[in-house]
Amino acid sequence: MRNNLKSESLLNPLLDAFPFYAFLLDENHRILFANSKLLNDLNLSEEQVKGSYCHSIIHKTVLPVDECPLEEAITSGGPVERKFFDKNLNKWILSTIFPIKRKNKNDKGLLLYLIQDVTHINDTENIPLDYKENLRELTSVNKEIILRVSHELQTPIASMDLALQLLLENYKDQLSNDVVNLIEIIQRGERRLRSLIDNVIDASKVELGKIELSVQKENLVEVIDECIETIYFMAEKRQISIIKKLPENSYLNFDKLRIEQVILNLLSNAIKYTPSSGNIFVKLIENEHYIDLSIKDTGIGLTEEEQEMLFKKFGKIERGNLNHNLINEGTGLGLYISRELVNLHNFNLSVNSEGRNKGSTFTIKMHKD
Repeated sequence: MRNNLKSESLLNPLLDAFPFYAFLLDENHRILFANSKLLNDLNLSEEQVKGSYCHSIIHKTVLPVDECPLEEAITSGGPVERKFFDKNLNKWILSTIFPIKRKNKNDKGLLLYLIQDVTHINDTENIPLDYKENLRELTSVNKEIILRVSHELQTPIASMDLALQLLLENYKDQLSNDVVNLIEIIQRGERRLRSLIDNVIDASKVELGKIELSVQKENLVEVIDECIETIYFMAEKRQISIIKKLPENSYLNFDKLRIEQVILNLLSNAIKYTPSSGNIFVKLIENEHYIDLSIKDTGIGLTEEEQEMLFKKFGKIERGNLNHNLINEGTGLGLYISRELVNLHNFNLSVNSEGRNKGSTFTIKMHKD
C-alpha cells in the first residue's frame, strides 16, 4: 500500500503539468487524483472529486457512457484510445487510457486517464465555404512556419528519446516496476509525438512542393523484403502472418526511401486493423507495361463511406466501437502522405474492400518508363 501511495505522489506533479484533463482511477472507475486543469475548468475541489466515479464528474451521468473505453482498457491490459461526441458535454473528446501495472501482484491496478477536447478539429468540417477559402489562404501563409517549427521540435524530441533509452539501459535494475512502467508510457508518448511531427513535416513539404525525389533504378523485391523484415516484429506480436508471393527480382525507377515509407505505412495499417491470428498477403504482378504491388489483409474492411475519406488529410477513421483487438492510433496523415508520394512518382495508389469484416486490398500501380 505504501508503494502505491509513493507511486501516485510521483505521478501527481507530472499530471498537473498536462494542458488537458488527466487523472488516476482505480479499477472501480473511482478517481484517486485529478490534475489542476480538470479542477479549475470544472470549478471543483480535490475533496469533491476524490473517490467520485469519473463518469459523474466528466460526463455528468449516473452510469458510464457507452463510448467510454475504460472497461476495454481493464480487460485488455493495454492502452486504449477513442474519440467520440459527448452529448452531455456537447463536445468531441479524445479519451486515452493507460493501465499501470503494479509491482506487487496483490495490489490493485491503476488507470491513467487523459481527456482532450478536440471539438475545434471536428468543427472545421462545418465552416462555411467563404470562410474555408480564407482559412486556406491563412493556412498557406503559415505552412512554412509550421514546417520550420516542426523541424525545430525534432532535436529536443530526439534528445528525450536518447535520454529515456539510456535511463532504461543503465538504470532499469535500480528502478521499481512502477517507475519503469511510467518511463515506458513516456517513451511511447514520445514516439507517437515524433511520428506525428514527421508526418506534419512531410504533409507540409507535400503542400509546399518541397519534396524532391531521388529516383534511380532499384530492385523493388528487395525493398519489399526489407519492409516486411522491419515490420515483422509488430505482426508477430499480434500473431498475424505475412504471406508473400514475389518474383526473385523486379527492377524499376523510383525513390527508394519514399516508396519504403509508403509500403511500411500500408503494412503497418494492415497489421493495426487486422484482428489477431489474421493474415496479410503481399503480392507482386508484373507485365510489360506496369508492376502492381498489392497488400491484402483479412481485417475489418472498409465501408464505401470510409473508402471515400481514407486518403484525405486527417482522414483517420474511428473504429474504437468495433470491439476487435485493434490498434486504433494514428494521425490520419499516413495514407494522405502515401498517396501524394505515389502520385509524385506518377504511380497510382488505390483501395478496394467489399465491406465490414471482409478485409482490404491496397494496390500501388507502378507504370514502367
